[in-house]
Amino acid sequence: MRVTVIGGGHGGYAAAAHLSDQGHEVRFWRRDASSFEKILTGKKISIKDYRGTRDVEIHAPTVDLAEAISGAELVVVPLPSTTHDSLATLIAPFLEEGQVVFLPPGTFGSYLFAQALQASGNSANVCFAETGTLPYLARKHSDTSVVISGYATRLPTGVWPSSQTDRAIAVIKKAYPVEPCENILSGALMNAGPIIHPPLILMNAGALEHFEAWDIHNEGTQSSIRRVTDALDEERIALRRALNFDAPHFPLKDHYDTSGDSDEWMYGRAAHERLTDSGDWRENIDLYNHRYMVEDTCLGLSFLVSVGRWLGVPTPIAEGLLHLAGPVAEMDLYGAGRTLENLQLNQLSKEQMARLLEQGFQEESSSVNHAPIAVLGAGRMGRGIALAYAFAGVSVVLIDLKSRPKGDQERLFAEVASELDADLEFMCEAGLLPPQAKESVAKLVTCVGREGGQSELPKCDIVYEAVPERMDAKTDAFRYAGPLLREDAVIASTTSTFLVTDLMSLCSKPARCINAHWLNPAHLIPLVELSCDTTAEQDALELLQASLKDIGKVTVVCSATPGYIVPRIQSLALNEAARLVAGGVATAEEVDLAVKNGFGPRFAVLGLLEFIDWGGGDILYYASRYLADNLGVRYASPEIVSENMRTGKNGLREGEGFFDYRDTDISSYRKERLMEFVAILRHRSLLPTHRH
Repeated sequence: MRVTVIGGGHGGYAAAAHLSDQGHEVRFWRRDASSFEKILTGKKISIKDYRGTRDVEIHAPTVDLAEAISGAELVVVPLPSTTHDSLATLIAPFLEEGQVVFLPPGTFGSYLFAQALQASGNSANVCFAETGTLPYLARKHSDTSVVISGYATRLPTGVWPSSQTDRAIAVIKKAYPVEPCENILSGALMNAGPIIHPPLILMNAGALEHFEAWDIHNEGTQSSIRRVTDALDEERIALRRALNFDAPHFPLKDHYDTSGDSDEWMYGRAAHERLTDSGDWRENIDLYNHRYMVEDTCLGLSFLVSVGRWLGVPTPIAEGLLHLAGPVAEMDLYGAGRTLENLQLNQLSKEQMARLLEQGFQEESSSVNHAPIAVLGAGRMGRGIALAYAFAGVSVVLIDLKSRPKGDQERLFAEVASELDADLEFMCEAGLLPPQAKESVAKLVTCVGREGGQSELPKCDIVYEAVPERMDAKTDAFRYAGPLLREDAVIASTTSTFLVTDLMSLCSKPARCINAHWLNPAHLIPLVELSCDTTAEQDALELLQASLKDIGKVTVVCSATPGYIVPRIQSLALNEAARLVAGGVATAEEVDLAVKNGFGPRFAVLGLLEFIDWGGGDILYYASRYLADNLGVRYASPEIVSENMRTGKNGLREGEGFFDYRDTDISSYRKERLMEFVAILRHRSLLPTHRH
């Protein structure tokens, strides 16, 4: 078949030579023409392996990427995952219908390539696949020669989207001994590099800095280091089990086993001995820049840790190595890493993740409401809502209802575009959005005036009212929209001042009117508070909830009462903070320091009511009595706290409180919450310091 090999490193040379030797028509692309000159002119690579030394003809070496990819059935990318971000963007426009892109190994890079393809506007049906290692133990010995000391015999491979696994595996099998696994997350959790290399480089750091060359796979692989590696690998396998991925998990101990009692590993049996016997891994390892640090530790190990945090599965060895590596490399490796947080996937449930990985972007988004969203009002809240939906791939019509001279309206729309661009630029800088996707997100927001909105509103399932907090403005917005809305459309007011019961009379279909209270900044804060009347149609509420869930928002529903949930709690806390300063109890700086380092982190993990249960409702009752006696009645606990005490519902220790814990493993529950707490403290650099 026609195969394209991308990249001129050890793996690229090995792949080009090996695949050509197999009889495939290989197009071999390398970016650097000067280093590639001898291959471009001679079209040969000298290969040395177990069969001896021989010259292999390369069909078409090239520095033209479009030429390299055109017509290929399989595109192989045997490059470090540090190249994925830029390379994915580079090749995306050239990929063609039906092609399979293979990343050995991937480190979840398939997701980046799929993202880049989508962002490029290229609609070709392309599969991306990744496995746990390079197919070769190989080293270039010159610009025209490569030594392959070992070939992979088993390559567990995940495919994006996993619904096309059979098709992709059938193609890759023509070149490599792949075997399918569940999806690209399963494939990424087969990656051997983050398991082997971080312990080796960190536990041999002194030797690596002292000696000009050091073979960490030989002199550096001692029993103490192997024990750490095995423990780290058990954490990887624990993540796979938590995701219900099937065995075999390819434990790393099989790589080192020489007895023949274990399962065959990716490179077959006795692979480690072949590697060390070659002598090709005696090298100078720069702890700042070597791929063992920038790829396997920064990207690979951080990915493992992020998956553990997402699942609530402890990974203390991985986290410890990552924290140790940070000062060695003098950088925030987790912050710079390929984490679910940086990929904006950490808010997905396991079910949502599985669906995304199975269906891909195109099919996954079919569950999302694709009808455009309309927002009445082009102010701060309206723009935030528009950005939130556009970021999730949903088109939004932003309708300016105010009558303005044409020039003024054009200036307003230019202001909206400028603000949107600035927000998207920040999201790129924060690692939330690939830079190449910025333009496509911006194009999803359309600004129109009052007249233009008349043709847009009938297309929309959901319309948000986000005009100023004046009843005359609300009345105008509802009367404008009413005759234009479909019978099944939902109109949701973002007001924080008026209740839904105040607004229903303005609506032509009162039962489909809901309050949707977004918190600023709307495109970042996940919570949206919903409030509706008892007469609201259930399907209207469900439609709005589903739409918000699909763009990554968390919804809560409360009755039609002033302040919803967050503003009521927030108002009490803010006013009390001001009273502390006014009363001379503490300075503004001390109050906020206390909130940031004490109050805030706790309640980011435990909700307020869960916190009551955690400590005990009786503790709150007696503390409140003391404060009420000394500071005033506003500190007295409500009757529900006293009632819980009378009925034996004081919280965790009694199995019931505001929540029911009778079927809960309390020890596991406490540990899970504390791990979440530790994660927040770690992120804020607030963990306690251990000193010997």
